[in-house]
Amino acid sequence: MITPALYMPTVTALIDDDSLYIENIADLLPSELSPRVVEPEELHLGNEHLFCLATEKNTHNYSSKSSLLKYFKDNIKNPPVSTLVVDYGMRPIDGLEILKNINSPFIQKILISNLVSKERVIEAINSGIIHCYISKIDQNFIDTLAHGIKRAQINFFRQLSTLFPDFYCEENPLLEPESSKIFSLIQTQHNAQYYEPIDSFKRFIFYNDRFENLVNLEIVSEEHISALISGHHGESTPNEIIELIKSGAAIPCFMNDRLPDGKVWHKFLRASHILHGKKKYFYSIHKDLT
Repeated sequence: MITPALYMPTVTALIDDDSLYIENIADLLPSELSPRVVEPEELHLGNEHLFCLATEKNTHNYSSKSSLLKYFKDNIKNPPVSTLVVDYGMRPIDGLEILKNINSPFIQKILISNLVSKERVIEAINSGIIHCYISKIDQNFIDTLAHGIKRAQINFFRQLSTLFPDFYCEENPLLEPESSKIFSLIQTQHNAQYYEPIDSFKRFIFYNDRFENLVNLEIVSEEHISALISGHHGESTPNEIIELIKSGAAIPCFMNDRLPDGKVWHKFLRASHILHGKKKYFYSIHKDLT
């Protein structure tokens, strides 16, 4: 499976009444999984900030493209919880009872224990209460848990993407392995901490930890570029600009669909690179805000 590259970091909430044990797990898990220790009481108190997706109230708010985009924008500074890792043996309520009360269809739920019966685990999985079970006495517990969380994060965004069918499809460049490398490159070279998808996931604005704009990323298909060139907007474009765009060395980067006359396209050209996937795409990393 390929991790969708566009998504901002999410939080993995670790829930256990043994704080020392769960803090030790958090320390051992890879930092990119963003493990966060959560006291069981926080669930019962209805922590709206942490569990913004975990309530029935917020389950059905993202049924349109604009509302889903707003969701991503609203959660840039406060990454959403994608995965719950809950211990079974807690008092006065066990982990399965807690997970029954998490109503979000998106959040992935992992149960950990060495006490729960096999029959109850199977029943919980079949009924959708949990998505995964990992035994605490597994010899490779941390590695198995880390792998389970990574798969859970993928499933979280795939579930969320079902509300946005135009985005989640087999031919989307952001599901290609190369796009993951692009995002990693930007994070490393520019120390980017957050990113905001705009223009229906065609553009991304990357920010540092002070929420200052660092760099922009634009991805466009060869088909889209061809249509752009052959359309009436490109009729007045100089031939040398057309050839430059066709070669993939540069692409025109516009803020919206109100395209300028082809005579001034040279003002909007940004150096680009080729992204090979099921189709051919071009991408540009630049700091311009035009």
